[in-house]
Amino acid sequence: MSVSNRTDKSEMSEGMGPDLPLKANTDEILVDHYVLHLNVDFDRSLFRSKVYIFATPVRPIATDNRGPNVAAVILDCKDIHVDSVEEIVLDSCFYVNDDPEANFRPFPDSFAQDVTKMPHLTTLDYVVDDWCVRISMNGNPTRYPRAICINYQSSPGGASVSWKRDQDGRVCCFTPGAWLNNRTLFPCQEPPVALATWEAHVRVPPGAVAVMSSDEEPEMHEDGCQLYRCRSRMKLPMSTFALAIGYWSVFDLDTGAGGSLARRTPRANDGPESTSGRDGYLYPRDGVDASDVRCRIVASPSVLDRASKELSAYVRKSLKAATGLLGPYPFRRLDLVILPRSFDCLGLASPNVTFLSQSLMAGDGSMLVHVGHELSHAWFGLLIGARDWTEEWLSEGFSTYLEDQIHAKAMQWSETEAEEWTRLRTFLRHRTLMTEMDNTDQDLQTLRPNGKRTETEGTEAVVTNGMNPNKAFTQVHYLKVKAVFGLKAETD
Repeated sequence: MSVSNRTDKSEMSEGMGPDLPLKANTDEILVDHYVLHLNVDFDRSLFRSKVYIFATPVRPIATDNRGPNVAAVILDCKDIHVDSVEEIVLDSCFYVNDDPEANFRPFPDSFAQDVTKMPHLTTLDYVVDDWCVRISMNGNPTRYPRAICINYQSSPGGASVSWKRDQDGRVCCFTPGAWLNNRTLFPCQEPPVALATWEAHVRVPPGAVAVMSSDEEPEMHEDGCQLYRCRSRMKLPMSTFALAIGYWSVFDLDTGAGGSLARRTPRANDGPESTSGRDGYLYPRDGVDASDVRCRIVASPSVLDRASKELSAYVRKSLKAATGLLGPYPFRRLDLVILPRSFDCLGLASPNVTFLSQSLMAGDGSMLVHVGHELSHAWFGLLIGARDWTEEWLSEGFSTYLEDQIHAKAMQWSETEAEEWTRLRTFLRHRTLMTEMDNTDQDLQTLRPNGKRTETEGTEAVVTNGMNPNKAFTQVHYLKVKAVFGLKAETD
């Protein structure tokens, strides 16, 4: 068995420049499903984990004059230590056909409960490089592994998870929407073209709670610690996976009740009915009416009362306004998690859960317009999304354009009031954009660098300026496109 973990941090950053590598070989094999087992360790700020990965080849193994190439599964990852990689035996109903024209049978609902019982077939060769793990068959290099179990441990410094203290001084962690997304939390295929479903089993200390971007509220089980189980049937890029763990309380907008997060109670609209959308997306049949979306506010106990008073009525009005403009809501529920002061975004939308900055609770409602922006990402960015990371303007531009309209309807303003608000905001945004264009490098102002999709160097893809720290402060993807949409609306 060939094993290697190369984790010299000086090598990781040396010579990389501002571009973020994308190593996953999504042109050869695509992951269909992930099963995550995450054990949080607050004392060491890391996760002891394993991930089961089930994939389908998308084309035959390439050959050259020396014969077939080595079949490998390459997953994006960073700052993780891999302990072992094994292939597991699948029942016949999970058979993966090497023929790219063959139909792949979907995973049954009972699969999550049985995956850990599957026997391991053999250990696999693997090499952990700076930005990926490369996995291949030991002794059979011409066959892709059908199903893989990776035992690994994350690192305290991994950028995919922030380890902080909440407003009450208690430990918590959350996925902050990092520039490298979730690749330091678990190995995955990073390009957004790689759509997959997932399930997660998250073990937390007694009293802590886990909130995730799953179809339903996580089911809680007690076995010394607390185990949260949940899943997502919607096929999405794994960058949309969101997780927050802390000692939080909840306010239910449906019942007006507050308290600790407890074992979930199924609702009538929690049923499994779904329909398939473009590129395999799964979403509730015909969407969900705004009044049927289950909404909760999750926050530290000292913040929850203030958050519920300022957000409760507005969130319901914003949902109604958004669905009035865009149609039925694509998800069944919405958890709004108020993160600690260290959270450096105003908001971060994921399926069924949105992280919000404490700054939105200004006391006078002046910051609530940003809630509408995050709600609109349910349609632009999640239900419909870009196929590569140079197209982020598609989601941010549409959401910025729509946030004022959603806010005006939620506030029930007259047409004159809404127009005055929009004009003022347009003026301020124009000034911001002009200042940015005068003081920002040209390559950070370009919506699609060099007119390409994800740029390539040799055979490996990169996200242009993906590691440039200045990119985090630019708003060109928000404001340029919003301005174009505004001009188009005025001429129609």
